[in-house]
Amino acid sequence: MKYITWLILVLGLRLACTDNSLGSAPILAAPTAPHAPTSERAEGEITTLARKNIKQALAQIMAQARRGDTNQVCELSPYADAALPYLRPYIHEPGYVQLAVIQIASYSHQPAAIDILSTMLEDKSENSSAPGEAIKALYSYENAQLLTGDAPRLKKNLIAFISQTPSYAEAILLLSCFRRDATAITFLQHHGKLYPKTTTQINAGGPSAAVPVPVCCDLSLARLGDAAALGRVQSYLKQEGSKQQEFIFDAIRWINEKAVLLQMVELLKDKHNLKKINFEHYGATQTIYLRVCDVALKALNYKAGFSNHYYLDPTDKVSDAELERAYPKLKQFFVDKL
Repeated sequence: MKYITWLILVLGLRLACTDNSLGSAPILAAPTAPHAPTSERAEGEITTLARKNIKQALAQIMAQARRGDTNQVCELSPYADAALPYLRPYIHEPGYVQLAVIQIASYSHQPAAIDILSTMLEDKSENSSAPGEAIKALYSYENAQLLTGDAPRLKKNLIAFISQTPSYAEAILLLSCFRRDATAITFLQHHGKLYPKTTTQINAGGPSAAVPVPVCCDLSLARLGDAAALGRVQSYLKQEGSKQQEFIFDAIRWINEKAVLLQMVELLKDKHNLKKINFEHYGATQTIYLRVCDVALKALNYKAGFSNHYYLDPTDKVSDAELERAYPKLKQFFVDKL
């Protein structure tokens, strides 16, 4: 019953502040450039109050959250940085209040926000969804930003979270930001051996391919500086049309090794089917297969900054001419930039 209650709370908060036009994009993905209210959008009560007194606005938001009303949490997005000093008294309040704290913190990419989200990972309440929601929020941060807060505490909390939730891919990948850290490397090496047959997938932004936990650990280990893991990642990429290959594309944000990225560029020549996509067309379900080259192009363009998103859809199947033009451009980019 407690689990069902928490599930209802999480779904309620997601529905309250999700723009349907974003499809499967995670609610806790923080805006990279929060915008102030514009004349085209009617200013809400909370927005008006936040401009005058952020502490009072936050108190009103939390009072509403205690009653199960989270419709106005989104209005604090432009003022999240200012709200940070006043969030801590609400961190340990369960239910909608705790989830509202996570959402507001996720709007800010300041060190204090990272520390608040890290604190949420320490919540040991039975069936609490707060740690998982905090992981999703942290997953929206750039790697360098994650280290601007209390990095040792974040590392400790990530390791504790993964130990309790062994197949949470986002948490395993987050640990890779601690470059060449002996503790992180030793933990992930051991973790992969503990769960050789347990599967994991990235759920932020839509579910990825499901792979064994050691594959996800290897991606993190390669980035942490484990040469053996790097070799295994390169071997996964050679498995034509495999789930491992698909998972690596889905985790493109966390891959910075030149050898791996250049190997992925070579996959622009691979025409094997990789990903099955079902979609509705005039009321009927249609199926299309994206090839390795199609997915590789989408992932590499995103990694290089030539595209601002990595969401796959049926229109991503590209022509041979597009692939021929993209190959030298992307290869030169990764040779020069890394």
